[in-house]
This record gives sequence, structure tokens and C-alpha cells, in this order.
Amino acid sequence: MNKKRTIRLSLAAAVAVAVSVPLIAQVKKAQTEARQQSEQVVTAAAAAPAALPPAAPTTKPVEVDPSKVILTQGDITVTAGEFSAVVATLPPQYAAALGDPALKKQIAGQIVQIKQLAAEARKRGIQDKPKVKQQIDMQTDQVLSHALVTDMQGEDNDKDARTYFDANKSNFDTLKARHILIRIPGSTVPVGPGKKELTEAEAKAKAEQIQQRLSKGEDFATIAKVESDDTGSGAAGGDLSSFPAWSMVPPFSKAALGLKKNEVSGPVKTQFGYHIIQLLDDQPRTFEEAKGEIGKARLNEMMSSMNADAKPEYDPTFFGAAAASATQPAAARIPAGQ
Repeated sequence: MNKKRTIRLSLAAAVAVAVSVPLIAQVKKAQTEARQQSEQVVTAAAAAPAALPPAAPTTKPVEVDPSKVILTQGDITVTAGEFSAVVATLPPQYAAALGDPALKKQIAGQIVQIKQLAAEARKRGIQDKPKVKQQIDMQTDQVLSHALVTDMQGEDNDKDARTYFDANKSNFDTLKARHILIRIPGSTVPVGPGKKELTEAEAKAKAEQIQQRLSKGEDFATIAKVESDDTGSGAAGGDLSSFPAWSMVPPFSKAALGLKKNEVSGPVKTQFGYHIIQLLDDQPRTFEEAKGEIGKARLNEMMSSMNADAKPEYDPTFFGAAAASATQPAAARIPAGQ
């Protein structure tokens, strides 16, 4: 569930799925007409003597009660809240044209059509068909999960955000670090070409050997390029660039925050394998600097807690033997969307 995975599956979203294409066409038409009128005004103004019109008073948009009924057709009604929810699903570039009364009526009319069809479907018992019921249940779960994510990441609870920040300040530090990863069985990190699958004990022993080599002065970047199973960062000498501490899985971030600058950790186990971490920099941030990430951090903490003792068990007859062990993307960062 990341910024890139917004869920729009309420009644309004269902309406939008059905009406968005004709609505967008109508909005485009309205925009074109408005642009043509604007060009005509500009042309006329250029030919006329320059004159400044009196400044129009600044007015705030009229707030409408979401429960206000704005259209009644038979026994079906459309509220201002339902109308706003549908409009919110349209691309933002069309917002200007939505002031056209005719277009607003068309949107409301199409909401009525959807409600009429839905009412008829209920009369026929279509909602009880297994496939349809499954889709309704899934959409309900998606709406609820999206609502929870929105609530946790919203800016309405500034006091709660401040309390959370004060209790977890170091998790919002900007860290710069590098690591060497030795994968364990079940890791989503693939076994590298020419490498064998290690047991967990073998992986831990290898990580310990690497730590000893580093303590004797061997170059971190050189070892990372050869030994790290995280080939992405390995190619860059293990460099993970800069990141907020909360964005890494908890064992990794806790270990990194416990290091002094340039210090190298012992083997740190995560679901990906054993990490040898070197902290390169740790920059604390203020509440104002981290404010935009607090909701995401709280959500990630909750998801990590939920999944701490719940290892996925994939059915190999469905996913295939190789995919049955997949649990997370191949990185120490918390998966996007959690």
C-alpha cells in the first residue's frame, strides 16, 4: 500500500469506474470551450483601451453539508458528499471545468443511474452470487484498510504525531550506512550465480568471518562487491545512501542506531539474512523536518508488529516451489505500502 497504490473502492469510486470516461470527455469539452472564450476575451481586450477593472472581492468556497440532498429522482437521492466523492476520483487537471452547471448535473444524473442499477441488482439477488459477494467483501476490506492508512497518515492529529515523535526521536534520524548481506534460507534475495544455498548456521558463520576480516583492516566496499547477496547495494560497495531510520526493518534500524560513526556491527539477522552494517553518518531531525513521515512510520511500526510472528506459508502447488518461500522484497527497507 504506497503512495502509488491509492484505493478508491467506495460507492463513489464504483460510480467513477462506470462514469469516468464520459465525464472526462465532457470535462475536456468544457475546458476547450472555456479556453476559446478566454482567447476571445484576450483578443478583444488587446484591441480596447487599457482599463483596470475593480478588484473582485475574495470569497471562500461555500461549504455544503455532505448529507444535503442535491438531487431526487423517484425514491433515489444523491447527496453533496456522494457527488464530491465522485468528483474527487477524476483527474485533477479537469477540476476547473467542474464549475459548469450542466456538467455537474450530468455527474449527478449518472450517480442516479448507478444507484438505479444497483437497486435492481439487489432485487434480483445478484449481491448473493458467490463471485459478486467475494468482490464486495474484498472491496469492503480495501476501503477499510485505505481508511485506516489515511487516518494514520493524516495531518489532523498533530498532537498525537508530536507525542509519537517525542517518544521515537531517533527513528527519524537521517542515517547514511552501508551493509554486506549474507542470505538465509527463505530469503527473497536470490542465490547469486555460482554461489550455493547456505544453511542459516553457515550464513551466520560466514557473516562472522566477514566481520573478522573487516576488523583486521580489509576494505568494506571490496568485500561487499564480492560477498554481499544484496547485489544492488553490493555493486556500490554496500552503500545504502541516506534513509530515515524508520524506513528499514526494525532489527536493521535498531542495530544501525546503536553504532557510532564508522563503527561496524556484528551479524544482524533480519528476514533477508545476516547483515554486517557500517554506520557512516547519523543526523537527528526536528519534529517539523520529520512531520510528513510520522504517519508512515507509525503505520510501518504497526505492520512490523503484526507480521513479527506471522511468517507467510505459501502453497507450493499454487505458487510453485521457488515462490513458496518469498516473503519480502530483496532489501532491508520496509516494503512500500506497509
